Amino acid sequence: MKKNRQLKAGWVAKQFLDVFKARPHWPAKEIQDTIRKAFKVVVKKAFAYRVKYVAHRMLHGSMHDHYNKIGRYLEALRISSPGTALYLVTDNSKENHPPMFQRLFTCFEGLKKGWMEGCRKVICVDACFLKTFLGGQLLSAVGRDGNEQMFPIAWAVVEGENNNSWGWFFTHLERCLELHDGDGIAILSDEHPAIVNAVASVLPKAEHRLCARHIYAHWHKTYKGDEFKLLFWKIAKAHNMADYQQALDELSALKEDAAEAFKSHNPEKFCRAFFDTRMKTNAITNNMAETFNGYIINARTKHLLYMLEDIRAALMQRMFMKRREMNKSSSLLCPRIQALLEEEKSKAADCEEVAADGEAEEYVHECYRKEVYLKAYGGSIPPCEGELHWPRVACHIDPPPIKIGPGRPRKNRRKDPFEDPKKPGTLTRVGMEMTCRICQVKGHNKRTCPKKDTAIAPEPAPKRPRGRPRNDGQPPKSKKEITTPTSNIASTSTSIPTSNVHHDATAQPSQVGRNGRMIRGGIGSRGGGCNRGRGRESSSGGRSGSTAGRGRGSIRGRGRGRNQVPIGVGVIFDGDGTAMTNELESH
Repeated sequence: MKKNRQLKAGWVAKQFLDVFKARPHWPAKEIQDTIRKAFKVVVKKAFAYRVKYVAHRMLHGSMHDHYNKIGRYLEALRISSPGTALYLVTDNSKENHPPMFQRLFTCFEGLKKGWMEGCRKVICVDACFLKTFLGGQLLSAVGRDGNEQMFPIAWAVVEGENNNSWGWFFTHLERCLELHDGDGIAILSDEHPAIVNAVASVLPKAEHRLCARHIYAHWHKTYKGDEFKLLFWKIAKAHNMADYQQALDELSALKEDAAEAFKSHNPEKFCRAFFDTRMKTNAITNNMAETFNGYIINARTKHLLYMLEDIRAALMQRMFMKRREMNKSSSLLCPRIQALLEEEKSKAADCEEVAADGEAEEYVHECYRKEVYLKAYGGSIPPCEGELHWPRVACHIDPPPIKIGPGRPRKNRRKDPFEDPKKPGTLTRVGMEMTCRICQVKGHNKRTCPKKDTAIAPEPAPKRPRGRPRNDGQPPKSKKEITTPTSNIASTSTSIPTSNVHHDATAQPSQVGRNGRMIRGGIGSRGGGCNRGRGRESSSGGRSGSTAGRGRGSIRGRGRGRNQVPIGVGVIFDGDGTAMTNELESH
């Protein structure tokens, strides 16, 4: 191993170009190790980063070349899908310079038509960060289909979350989906003030619901414990005012300040008792938008055009897969709704029967039916031609500037105040109420239980037996049960000590390998088995049934078994007609 000044980063990048295609974020440490093993040359980490930069430059070109292709890409999308809404915004503030990219809104015709015809009028909005060095954020609008799953509608790449970007996004969203003033529309989001302002200005009559999970994250910092947690969600999930008021009174009885703090968060925005029933959904969390953010997490690590293409291709495939899966269903309702209905049927089995016409499925709202679901996924996102076939469009756009914040950049993320420093990503048990295992009462554990001397602790649940389940439905046998003989037969002084292991062997046809050797297990001419190493067969006084030998055979004595006869079902005869037996040592 030695250094080599003649080794160039461009040449190394060409050698590993296929690797960089498969692994765009190949770590520099692994690049160093690969160069050392492949070329017997030691390089510094700075050289590895240089190789990575040159390889990405070869694969994707410069950022100026990348953003100059935006016009061609958008024109190719308009040709493949004429009804798609595409809005590009550039910054022309710099003189004597090409315009700078600022925002891009995308809403495909198939998604727009599917939401308007087959989805409930509920839209979840959220923003997520783009993970490239250019920064930026992606705003998204996600609906809910009839099977209670996400239905992406539109998304936009913007410079960040602010009043201008969210107002611009909602303006184009209202224009594409024909929302007008928002009457009969429900918007779910977090408590970001820019979203609140944009919804109030663009969709003044829309029902703006706030995510109860985000509100609980603020509320529980002061009021901790399982009792407060259960009461919070009991109030938020109450479907009528009577249940809502009863649960709120329980919280007031527990702690008056907690109830007042709950009311200060504007319960009309996140409690089901106040929701409009026209939207046919009781959602109080923004899970659909969060699900979409996780769905495109790998695409968000790529630059603009590659990210947009990944999102388009993933949703194009998803539309087809969902339509094909639903066509296989024979139910009148969507699968998840049918499962909920069956659960309600089982609960009502003990109730008094009332004569009614038709089945229970006919009384479910039509928005949950299979035919409406197929309308949502009836459209499609058409494929787009490759970059080589994009139309020639003169559109010179500079990439957005790299934002450099003041001060030294953070290397570690901002951690929750209650996060365990020794276990990143896990919260401490501060504020959690323990439950006693003896008396099942909260507030103490079994060490401080006042009834630990008198009460009888419940027996622990039996452990599940290890091993694969048997074909006959019985639990798998333990190793002791397999190796222990089922019956003890008294041996006389004249009898030859033998092993009972072959009683559990499979009655399979004998096979003969090389030189006439008998094969047990069919793995090779030396026999098959799992026990290895030097060993010998033990009698009933030692480990029952444990046999081993040198080599690969499962039941052998010392050596390679040249003069040993496999123990199994059957007898092997010598050339003169005498039966061959093993001489076993008795212990």
